[in-house]
Amino acid sequence: MKIGIDIRRMAEFGIGTYIRNVVRALGRMDRQNKYFLIGAPKKVEEIGPLPSNFHTVALLERDTEAKGYFQFRAIVKRLRCDLVHIPHLFWLPRSLPCPYVMTVHDVLEHMYRARGHSDLRRSLHFQMTRRVLKGAARIFAVSQFTKSEIQQLFGIPPERILSARVAVVDGLITSKLIDVPTDEGKALSLQRVDRGQPDAVFAMQEDYPIPASGTIDYKFFEVPTNLTEDKWVQAVEVRPGNRAVVHHVIVYMRSEQTGPRVAPPFTFAQGMRRPADAPKPAKAAVENDRGITKDPGAWLTGY
Repeated sequence: MKIGIDIRRMAEFGIGTYIRNVVRALGRMDRQNKYFLIGAPKKVEEIGPLPSNFHTVALLERDTEAKGYFQFRAIVKRLRCDLVHIPHLFWLPRSLPCPYVMTVHDVLEHMYRARGHSDLRRSLHFQMTRRVLKGAARIFAVSQFTKSEIQQLFGIPPERILSARVAVVDGLITSKLIDVPTDEGKALSLQRVDRGQPDAVFAMQEDYPIPASGTIDYKFFEVPTNLTEDKWVQAVEVRPGNRAVVHHVIVYMRSEQTGPRVAPPFTFAQGMRRPADAPKPAKAAVENDRGITKDPGAWLTGY
């Protein structure tokens, strides 16, 4: 079987890490099928050594440009691929000569990209994204929450979406994951770029109780730094207490003098709605719920 993997976004935060981990895992597990890594050859070097059934196919044009769109399709056709994996959500149908599977990381971030356009353009962005999702042979969702977003926003049947799950033992969620960098590995990586021990460590003031089932909306936590003067930031690392249940973290800075800023208005296109607005059972408010209409301030880092 010949499988093509679009690696052109390997330089992006989050998606790049995902692509590298997927390719490394396939290299360890599969020595039979042929894999074609379509993208920049220099980026493939970042993955490390791969077995002989992995081949690099150069493509430097971006997937958001017409030239890159047609060149990718031509490469897949020339190689006679049986399957293509596109490791991110997109909105322009590829019309590929073979089935494709795709990974969806963050639906709301994808839809938010159309915020500055007209109602017609936002509606087109939504409808085309739904067409892309319906055209996929399978959809890989990075979490149960992402899976529910795909179902509720775009009406994709749940049996066509595969999502990561964690085991629940005696009502407690386990945290066993595969291929997660160790703290020792992270320390060595920091040393290679001349970063030593951290100058400061800031922790949450409260633990968040994770239910054994269901989905959780976005949560907002305030972590005081107690800094009395401005500081230059060279590097930041976010360490979740339980990686198995944390999809992503976004860290903002907020000045006590200025306080929170009102987020810019955003209107969903016709037929769209936030997952939080979708019908769901009523739930009691928890102590650490934060208002989501406030923008805490400047973006600092993410996980």
